[in-house]
Amino acid sequence: MNPSILLVNGEIRSSEEPVLSSFNRSFRYGDGLFETMYWSDGRLWFANDHVARLNEGLGVLEMTLEKCGDTAYWTEQVKLLTARAGLERARIRLQVYRNEGGLYLPTEYAASWIMEAGLLPEVLVREKRRVMVLDAQVDSGPLSHLKTCNRLPQVWAAVKASKGGYDDAILLNGKGRVAEAISSNLFLVCGNRLVTPAIGEGCVAGVMRKQVLVWGKELGMETEERGVVPDELYDADEIFLTNAISGIVSVRTLVNRSYRATKADLIRQHGLSNR
Repeated sequence: MNPSILLVNGEIRSSEEPVLSSFNRSFRYGDGLFETMYWSDGRLWFANDHVARLNEGLGVLEMTLEKCGDTAYWTEQVKLLTARAGLERARIRLQVYRNEGGLYLPTEYAASWIMEAGLLPEVLVREKRRVMVLDAQVDSGPLSHLKTCNRLPQVWAAVKASKGGYDDAILLNGKGRVAEAISSNLFLVCGNRLVTPAIGEGCVAGVMRKQVLVWGKELGMETEERGVVPDELYDADEIFLTNAISGIVSVRTLVNRSYRATKADLIRQHGLSNR
């Protein structure tokens, strides 16, 4: 097993080998996007949704990348990388960045990419026992739903949560409403209602978020995408987090409020049965 292998624009490279210069625009300006994907059983899970989100982001940022919308191409690249790394299950990170040149105004629009395959734990996290709320002032502007390479609010929140002895944090946007968790979207269960912050509230347009909204409807739940104020967190029956790697992760305690995980478990099992 050799997870220190990279793919750089389709070429196998060692992670110990320099692949970026100090002029890299992702390093200098956060001028790039990334996707974090789950590989197992010879399959790239929700591949079409990941590729569609990447393609949308490239369009918004006005970058060009060959085969950016070709799901079969990206799946083959992941298959090549995981085979060379000897990984049957892997956390895949695809980072796309605009090519060098210019200051804030780029001199070109073409992009390059790097793909990494990381080890996954044998058992994925299914619950967060202690979660806090942070007024991180997450941006809720026209780029906030994209997975850009600028994640400073999330880094700051992760440090604060860790130092405070918490497993995760719920981040608020500049209007004081709920945006997301550190690396996940957030859902509230209120009776038979499944509530999640709307895309314009500062959350990433999560791939697993999209699936959970579908699964909730299939189970007869009412789904709401809207602004969520912090007080609603404490009135909810359940809170759970979602991302493409861990799937559905229940919040057991928010500050001093405890939650059950009945609907979260039901939605998870429904999703697994429809894989």
